[in-house]
Amino acid sequence: MRRSPSAGAPGPGFGLAIGGAAVKEAEKCVACGFCLPACPTFLLSGEEGHSPRGRLALALALAGGKLPLDGEARSYFDACVGCRACEPVCPAGVRYGWVLEAVRAETRGVRAGRAPRGAGRGTPAPLWRFLDTASGLGIRGVLRLLGRPGTLAASTLLLSILSRGLESLGGFPLPRPDPGFLRPLPAFTPARGRKRGTVAFFPGCVGDLWFRRATLSSIELLSLWGFDVLVPRGQGCCGALALHEGYPELARAQASRNARAFLPFLPRVEAVLVDAAGCSAVLREYPHLLGEAGEKLGAAVRDLTDFLDRVGPPEGLARLEGPSPRVAFQDPCHLLHAQGVREAPRRLLALAGARVVEVERSGVCCGAGGTYFLRNPGWAGRLREDKWHALEGSGAEVVVSENPGCLLWLEGGRPKAAPPLLHISVFLRSRLRLA
Repeated sequence: MRRSPSAGAPGPGFGLAIGGAAVKEAEKCVACGFCLPACPTFLLSGEEGHSPRGRLALALALAGGKLPLDGEARSYFDACVGCRACEPVCPAGVRYGWVLEAVRAETRGVRAGRAPRGAGRGTPAPLWRFLDTASGLGIRGVLRLLGRPGTLAASTLLLSILSRGLESLGGFPLPRPDPGFLRPLPAFTPARGRKRGTVAFFPGCVGDLWFRRATLSSIELLSLWGFDVLVPRGQGCCGALALHEGYPELARAQASRNARAFLPFLPRVEAVLVDAAGCSAVLREYPHLLGEAGEKLGAAVRDLTDFLDRVGPPEGLARLEGPSPRVAFQDPCHLLHAQGVREAPRRLLALAGARVVEVERSGVCCGAGGTYFLRNPGWAGRLREDKWHALEGSGAEVVVSENPGCLLWLEGGRPKAAPPLLHISVFLRSRLRLA
């Protein structure tokens, strides 16, 4: 990869990280405009530069040295939420996410220019430096360092400080971690009832830290479905945060660690299952990062709801008696757009006795976008308000989702009279049993 030209002056262009594949992706764009109505930042701004089509043209201009690599150019890519809603509607099949990640990697050292009008004031530098460090180590890596004997109080204090900092940026209050978050999950959970096979489970780091109840519910559901569940030791952060923020080298190192943890188990398991949409989307794209080793692991990865739906309910599965609540499923972008999974979670909710209600414009991002709410708290907040308006308008009594980031962000701005939020595994496990 060639060195980027000096900021503020046109140069010979730059390589666009990740093997130059992103340039070929950007060149596929035929400027048809199908992506425009799918893009949340275009809908908010009405500006071509804040559409996928506009950003792809900008990426090619930067790569060819036709425009200066400066803060103004960087600001257009920082304003992108990264939801990938443009990909399934693109007739040319442009993998826009690759281009976004590549440009952010190339412009990582360039100070972003002014945020788009209405986007907000962005992240304070000290907090961003902390998040940069966390993206490299992975959240669990940071907490393990702080969670050694005698330092649990320090980790709790750090989380409290981080929570206050995030909350000041537009309402992202971090809940208290589960008291057992430093304890490892069970390495083996046996199948209940008739055994149907064996699976491996990837709990992630953020999900297991703040959603351990959901993590345990996911493992229990797999056991209920008739599968032995293995949780390989040595796994860590999936690499999504590092990759999306422009640190492909760190993401590759994190992917390599996970490959070493899971590859020995692949001959024994039906699939590697994930209950966090952002993690499963990145794990399935490991071939992009790791080559052959990534192909083996990525091909085995499945979203939890997609897997449970495909194999079908086990013999003797029954729902608990009680009312049938109206439930809305909030589609995580990296489940719906990046993986094409829409109907599976809805069918599982119906299996559990829910009356599934649909949400207007369900494919539009809630605004969390990984760390998008930090770069552009104003736009992120507007997307969240729109999402809650649609969720409340659906008449749902309960809202469920399958991505920790979505759940944390939505909870931070939940109206007082709005329905409660749950991870889908928690809802399903509370309503299903073996007869």
